[in-house]
Amino acid sequence: MTSKLKTKAFMAGTVAVVLAFAAPSHANLMATSKLVVNNFLISNASGTPLDFSDFSSMAYTSSANMSGSLSGTGGFGFSTPNGFDIDFPSSCLSTTGDCNPLLENGFPHFTGEQTSDFIAADHTQVGAPISNLPGFQPAAGATIGQQATGSLSTTTAEGSAKVNNGIDLSYTFVLEQQGGITFSGNFITYLEAFAGAGELFSGNASASTTFGITITDLQGGQGIQYSLAPDLLNETTSVNPNGFGFDIQTCGSFDAIFGTCGIELGSSFSDTTGQLLAGNLYQLTLRSNVSIDIARVSETVPVSAPGTLALLALGLIGLAPRRNKR
Repeated sequence: MTSKLKTKAFMAGTVAVVLAFAAPSHANLMATSKLVVNNFLISNASGTPLDFSDFSSMAYTSSANMSGSLSGTGGFGFSTPNGFDIDFPSSCLSTTGDCNPLLENGFPHFTGEQTSDFIAADHTQVGAPISNLPGFQPAAGATIGQQATGSLSTTTAEGSAKVNNGIDLSYTFVLEQQGGITFSGNFITYLEAFAGAGELFSGNASASTTFGITITDLQGGQGIQYSLAPDLLNETTSVNPNGFGFDIQTCGSFDAIFGTCGIELGSSFSDTTGQLLAGNLYQLTLRSNVSIDIARVSETVPVSAPGTLALLALGLIGLAPRRNKR
């Protein structure tokens, strides 16, 4: 290659370097969170589902909410103050016209890079964990399903995607006979926070689940008598990209994290309280939540003025090879 050709090549490379320095760089950000509880039952110590007649008094309340927001859309929101069956329709919003909807009560497995800006959520809460309550099915009990998913694509300069999906259930009761009660069911949980390689601006993606059951003594002044809050169901997974790709997954069951997250995993669980007194007033509270939060803030590139970029290019060109004069 002649010196003149070398000089042209150097100048072309210099322009490419300057343009690359000036252009923003984004990577896909995605987060997904889901928690499904099947066959949820409340039984006596011998394993027989408690019957409504086993209580001398009982009051039941349940509320739920599901909301989502995505920059550039109006978002969505659902809430209900009380009810045995609460089943919100699966919802999806997108600014790029390429939504990734959830099948109604299907709770699919989202993973890795997505190609659009969207938020999606679904919620179901059906059946009853106690016999002779509305919706009870023998050996099936109650079902709780919650999912939240969102994505910001590689073309989005800045924006945010948030979804929150919560349940607050409460039983106030008095047992006819003294004894412990057992909670049983099947948990499936999955969290993922994903950031593709090449994100040079401030961004984050996080996903979380929370689940807990408490029984509080309302009459004897003894406070909380029982608490169930599995570690795996109270998790937050997050990534803060800085030019590198991250894909953090948390999945498994009530017992442990097994193998790969590419396979849906679930496990049965059973846990029994201590002795609860007959004739005493108690409150059982179950709270469950899944949420995701994604945000990207576009930052000002230091070399932004055309004049400055031109000076930088000229300065680099001045370093180009020159032919030696004989």
